[in-house]
Amino acid sequence: MRAAFGENERRRSRRERACDWCIDRISISEEYMHWFGFSTDHDIMASNFHVECEAAYQRESGDYRDEPSWGEMHYRGMTLYETGEAQGVREVSA
Repeated sequence: MRAAFGENERRRSRRERACDWCIDRISISEEYMHWFGFSTDHDIMASNFHVECEAAYQRESGDYRDEPSWGEMHYRGMTLYETGEAQGVREVSA
């Protein structure tokens, strides 16, 4: 059964695809979240996320922003702030 328009649906990938949140690919047979609905500009759009990236998207959209940070580089499962913190740790330890 398909999710209603504008609701998330958990799927299992039948092909490799891009995650719309992070820099990693969604592998074949990996579970992912699919969303199909209207964007904030009232355009119809579809998005695919790793399960943990969808959770990061929900954290970020509820935390400190009206709009999540689309187009920014995120690590898998992390918000923009968490990615910045992780980059800082990696630079210090290098």
